[in-house]
Amino acid sequence: MNVKSDADHTFVRRMEQLVEMAGGRGQLAAKSGLSRSVIDKYLQGASEPSRPRLVALAGAGPVSVAWLATGKGEMSAEPRAADDDGAHELDKWLFSRVIDGIRRTYEKVGGRLQTVNEVELGLEMYHRIVAVAETQDEQRGALLMALDQLERELLEKGRRAASGKQSA
Repeated sequence: MNVKSDADHTFVRRMEQLVEMAGGRGQLAAKSGLSRSVIDKYLQGASEPSRPRLVALAGAGPVSVAWLATGKGEMSAEPRAADDDGAHELDKWLFSRVIDGIRRTYEKVGGRLQTVNEVELGLEMYHRIVAVAETQDEQRGALLMALDQLERELLEKGRRAASGKQSA
């Protein structure tokens, strides 16, 4: 029983560090897409996150999923240094899914995105995912969370634009 208590306590300590890195509980909630009450439960040790929520929390840091879950490995999820020649090999499977997901998300909300902006957004999202997720399953989860966040942002932007048009 003590082992679980120690594990719970160390997860809470890692969550406290994550909250500090994110700029507070409200900021972590906003960045991760989770509610403030869920964040509070994790900080109290009353609950532990599911895998998709763990990925969302880690991405909000950004810290590595492995570190947040276990305390092992590197804390930072900053992209690793390039090879000596400065080149990174792009994971074509992941990048194609990122671009496809962005296109589908924009179609779903009725938005349009220029190709150059699509590629820039795709590369940004790709690098964030690679920074926090190591396995293909983790990458899928991180991609789904990133696309959900993108959809929420686009819908909110649309609502703000619509309310601006009505008041003018």
